Amino acid sequence: MNYDIIIQHSLNPDGEIELQQLALLAKSMKRIAEGALHLRLSGLSNQKGKNRLSLEQALRINLKSIGMGSSVLSVSSRPFSETLTDIQLDLFRQESQNTIPEHTPVSLFIETLTNALDDNASKEYLDKPLLQELTRFKSVFGSENEVIIFRNQGSLPPLSIMRKSFNSIKKLEETMPEPERVYLAGQLESLHYTSSKVIIRMDKSTIEGIIPDSVDKEAIAGYWGKKVAVYGMQHYRASKKTVVEIEKISIADESDSYFGRPMEQLSIEQQIAEQLLAGEYRNPISTVAGQWPGDESIEELLRMIKE
Repeated sequence: MNYDIIIQHSLNPDGEIELQQLALLAKSMKRIAEGALHLRLSGLSNQKGKNRLSLEQALRINLKSIGMGSSVLSVSSRPFSETLTDIQLDLFRQESQNTIPEHTPVSLFIETLTNALDDNASKEYLDKPLLQELTRFKSVFGSENEVIIFRNQGSLPPLSIMRKSFNSIKKLEETMPEPERVYLAGQLESLHYTSSKVIIRMDKSTIEGIIPDSVDKEAIAGYWGKKVAVYGMQHYRASKKTVVEIEKISIADESDSYFGRPMEQLSIEQQIAEQLLAGEYRNPISTVAGQWPGDESIEELLRMIKE
């Protein structure tokens, strides 16, 4: 499919683009499309190790020409239905993946950026590393006044962005906590369409587990339907959904029952960050700044704390 990338109010003459800017644009678009694709396929945008050759080929974006009238870059990319042929078609039956075949790297980039900028759009396919990658797109702009427009032949509405457009994405990224290590217990259930994801069903909640390539997937199969203890890294989505990247699984015993409790979807850090963003959080320390220490005795201070 063909797309236009229009650069307006550039510091360069019409019909020209500085090579460094072109390199940054190409690198950033590919990294965002790559992260968005990984997030839909495996549950995490930031994958360790090198991509398979088929993924590298699927993420290709070709520059066709540079036109006049501002600077118009004409690019093309192929649908994933034509390039991801070595991935099982059953994988696309999952709700979060059933639109992948229709996408190209460019359309996936545009959709991801659009959803991050639109307060009312779904944030299901945005995690912290992907939001950080989106924020780094600011470096593509040559000036504060420069405008970049992405458009195709009508299947997607044009997307117009400036450097300041990314301030809201940065704020969203800052509300999200860093990944953290967790230990939980629950019944392990398989998903028929993929060997890379599982469901951990606890007493009153469920959580999605991700099996990385470093973990033996055949060994995991021996735990289907059993109560297990899971140790791994919990990752957060901008939608407040959490997923656990599994590092180790073992059969649970009585001592693991505590870890089968329902999980909080928001950490304390995330709640505080959201309140700060909304202007609702008050720091109680600031209310006593400059007033303490006073003349109170230790006994009086202890009594005040108890009250």
